[in-house]
Amino acid sequence: MSIGISLQGLQRGGRIRRSCPAFTLIELLVVIAVIAILIGILLPALGKARRTGQATACMANNKSLVQVAHFYANENKSQLWFHYFEPVNASDPRPYQTWCRTNTKRSASDWSICEPGPVYSYIENNPKITECPLNKRRGGDGASDNLNTGAKKGKDLFNSDKRLDFDYCMVTGVGGAQLGLDIQAAYVPPNLTSGTKLNASDAPKLTRFPGLPIFIEESNYWYHDSKSGKVNDGLWGNADQVSLRHENGAMVALWEGSVMHFKPPRGGDERLEEPTKNFQSNDIYVNRTSRDTNWVRLYYGGDQAPRAKQYGWINSPRTF
Repeated sequence: MSIGISLQGLQRGGRIRRSCPAFTLIELLVVIAVIAILIGILLPALGKARRTGQATACMANNKSLVQVAHFYANENKSQLWFHYFEPVNASDPRPYQTWCRTNTKRSASDWSICEPGPVYSYIENNPKITECPLNKRRGGDGASDNLNTGAKKGKDLFNSDKRLDFDYCMVTGVGGAQLGLDIQAAYVPPNLTSGTKLNASDAPKLTRFPGLPIFIEESNYWYHDSKSGKVNDGLWGNADQVSLRHENGAMVALWEGSVMHFKPPRGGDERLEEPTKNFQSNDIYVNRTSRDTNWVRLYYGGDQAPRAKQYGWINSPRTF
């Protein structure tokens, strides 16, 4: 007996397998090219979004610093902490102190034996508040290795190995500022030769800040670094310059409570020290009156001996 299966029977009782056409090489190349184009479009956008997020977080850190400064002032006769305090004499029991460090060993020159200063007592010694999310306390060379050679060799203020203790610095001269202080702050062009008191004829060249700067992201090239020849004191003054890490600018915290993104006058390369092109601390002047004859360099008020004269100078800026 023979058994036969007809094509008609297969069509009625079963399924016929059909082969699926494969992608051609040209089609695969087109898909790959489209994906590459999309990646090229999306990556810059993602990078920009990331930088924007870091700048926003940096601004929030500076906002927190201003709030801490206000908390301190509310508990201390409505005045900001001293930007730098040194004992009057050997019998003075008070330690050397800045806004960021307290030196109970009574040594003004060795920052490596310090403990966290007044600001950290309000933020549970959290270094993240004084760390820029973009820089992460790296040095001007981009490295994060700590270069301390003192008692805390290779360690920062918080016993980690970060190059810097903080990315933000307090503006020299604002120590003792009163809450609600009504004062003008402005800067001259870097190429303007000016003295402790600004010539009235140069007043029209001033560019106003919306408030009094108290914290600034200092440039890690000039001079904020723990490398030899740099000054890692946490103070922004004299020839110190501003970082350009946030879209050619830096965050500046103002005493009245806000934070601004400041794009300073600058030369072509932050790594070059160009006083006649780059904005620096010596370019800032303050004035509590409406007269153009009363503009005084801000750094002057924070650099006069004895130190006792500095505290609260900003409330009545003048020359001695």
